[in-house]
Amino acid sequence: MLSASGGHHILEASAMSERGYGSESQAMPGETGPATQPYFLKPRNGAGVAALALGVLLTVRIGSYLQDHGTDFNDLARCLNSAHTNQERNACTSTFLDQMKPAS
Repeated sequence: MLSASGGHHILEASAMSERGYGSESQAMPGETGPATQPYFLKPRNGAGVAALALGVLLTVRIGSYLQDHGTDFNDLARCLNSAHTNQERNACTSTFLDQMKPAS
C-alpha cells in the first residue's frame, strides 16, 4: 500500500504476525523456547583445544628454559653493565653464547 505523501510503503498491522515483529527467537510468556546450552558445552572442532594445548606447552617450555638459564641472563646483564668498551661487551656476549650452547 502506498501513502499519498511521496510513495513510502506503509505496513499495515494485519500484515504483521500475531506475535509481533522479531519475536520468533523469543518465547512468549508461558511458553518455553528452544533448548539451549552454555557456550562452553557446545560441540566444536578441536582447533580451540589444540590452540590451548599449544599455548600451555609453549608456556611450560619457555618457563623451564628461563628457569634453567636465568643466572646466565643475569650474568650477561651484570657483565654488560660493568663493561666500558666494545671489546669488553664482545667478551660478555661470547661468554653468554658459550654458556647457552647445549651440552653435547
